Amino acid sequence: MGFFDKLKKKEKIEEKIKEQLPYDIKFSATNDGRLQVDFNELNADFKQFYDTTRLIVGGKTSIVNGQKIESALISWYGISDAIMYDRDGKEFGRRASYEEILLGIDIQRLQNDYNYCVAVMKGLLNKNRVDRYIRDGLQEKPEVECGNYVGEIIQEDGKYKKAFRGEIGQIVHNSSFMKEKRIENERRIEQLKQKNIEEKKAQIDRLNKEIQDLSN
Repeated sequence: MGFFDKLKKKEKIEEKIKEQLPYDIKFSATNDGRLQVDFNELNADFKQFYDTTRLIVGGKTSIVNGQKIESALISWYGISDAIMYDRDGKEFGRRASYEEILLGIDIQRLQNDYNYCVAVMKGLLNKNRVDRYIRDGLQEKPEVECGNYVGEIIQEDGKYKKAFRGEIGQIVHNSSFMKEKRIENERRIEQLKQKNIEEKKAQIDRLNKEIQDLSN
C-alpha cells in the first residue's frame, strides 16, 4: 500500500469516526476576535427545548481569589431556528439571546481537547444549571452566593467534573456589578408590577363601563 493510499484510508477512518460522534462542534471567531463555540447535540433530549449551546469567550479575563476567571456570553437554541437579522444587520432570536456569565475555563484546552469541550459545553453550561445560578445571583441572600459565576471543569482520576468554588461565588455575588444588577432587576420587577396593576385597573374600568351601558 502506497503513501497516498494510506493517507486516503486514514482520512476515511477519521471521517467515519466523526460521523459516529454524538456532537457537532464548530469553532469560529466573532467580529471582535473572540472565540465562538456552537455545540450541537445530535441526539438531544427533546424535553430540553434546545439542541445547541453557543459560547462566546475570550474578551475579558479577571483574577478572583487567585483564580483566572473568564467573562463569557452564553445562549441556547435549536439548530433549525431561523437566523434572523434586524435592519442594522444585528442577529436576534434565541441564538443571540445571551446571558453574561463568569466561569473558570481553559480556552486552549476547549479547542484542542474533545472530552474537555464536551464537559464544558454539555455539563457545565447545561441551560437548567446556568439558569439556576443566574436566578440565585439576582437574590440578595440565596442558599449559595454565586453572582453570575457558574463554576469550572476540573480533572479528577482522569475524568472531567463540574466544580464550583464557593469563595469565588461569594466574591462575585457581593461585587458592585452584581449589586447594581440586583437593583436593576428589582426596579424592572417593580415596573412590571405597576404595569400589570395599571392594565388590571383599565380592564376594571372597561368592565364597569360595559355594566353601566347594559344597565341604562
